[in-house]
Amino acid sequence: MKLFRKISYGWSLFGYFKQTWRKLYSIPGNIDRLTLLQQHQYIQSLLAQPRYSDPKRLHRFEQQVFSQNGEDGVLAEIFRRVGTTDRRFLEIGVGDGLENCTTFFLGQGWKGWWIDGDDAAVEKIHRHFWQPLKRGELVVRRALVTAENIAQIVAELKVPTEFDLFSLDIDRNTWYVWQALKHLRPRVVVVEYNSTFPAEVAWKVDYAGDKIYNCTSYFGASL
Repeated sequence: MKLFRKISYGWSLFGYFKQTWRKLYSIPGNIDRLTLLQQHQYIQSLLAQPRYSDPKRLHRFEQQVFSQNGEDGVLAEIFRRVGTTDRRFLEIGVGDGLENCTTFFLGQGWKGWWIDGDDAAVEKIHRHFWQPLKRGELVVRRALVTAENIAQIVAELKVPTEFDLFSLDIDRNTWYVWQALKHLRPRVVVVEYNSTFPAEVAWKVDYAGDKIYNCTSYFGASL
């Protein structure tokens, strides 16, 4: 009888710890859901302000599918308003393709070109996007982009002068590469800028083609 009681007590204690572990294990997920709910409520309270009733303000259209933030939704709204022509894009600094400004459009039947200088990222692109690559809907080029070589790279890819969407985000030398592509005439442009500096301050990083982002605020240019 004592042995039975000990076994019963042991199973009861085991069940208690198992239940407690499940509760503890669920805490991070519950916190994440609560955080998302609070973020949503906060955003809705901001959008309810009169200043955001102006249709020219695109904040209420923000939606994240593959973009880092809400660029997917904003760009979709822009093209809803202005329409599309060739439904082609060029993105420089595309990463591994899973978080950028054009993957969403690729999934909507667009075609285009991706350029990135990271070998591992380009390898992932070939692994994850082999179908659009095989169909010729997507062309990928691995290249360390500089102000001196970007025009030649774009020419080799046979990117037309006029197309719908251009996105540029290479951190440090973004401004200089943008200046080197003045001959392009995309209808919509997404270019990274350094928000550390106020818009009225004219600032840009010193150019160095062999330098990359060093994880500080020393990159790009002010708005």
